[in-house]
Amino acid sequence: MTLGQKQEKFARMIMLLMLHLYSLGYSMRGGHWLRCHDCRIGKKNSNHKIKLAFDINLTLAPSHDVRPRLLTGTAAQKAHTILHNYWDTLGGARRIPHDLNHYSLEHNGMR
Repeated sequence: MTLGQKQEKFARMIMLLMLHLYSLGYSMRGGHWLRCHDCRIGKKNSNHKIKLAFDINLTLAPSHDVRPRLLTGTAAQKAHTILHNYWDTLGGARRIPHDLNHYSLEHNGMR
């Protein structure tokens, strides 16, 4: 599969993941959807730089009178475990320990 085909597959997978997380009552804020090639954040060969990875910061969907609350700690870990289980069914890359908000496709051994 070419890089372009993987990028298209990844875009479809992200859309499905977003629909799933919203159906579970979460909202999200994207983080590091795309990193420039000379960006000093993360690894030199990060899949973020080739449009095959992105980070999700989860919030609980607010009611009409409550501001969104960013999930942290155990609540975030539980939510990302549920989402990664779904990501696995879509064919996503294995989880990276201690980086649960990272969702990617593997390319040339990187995830």
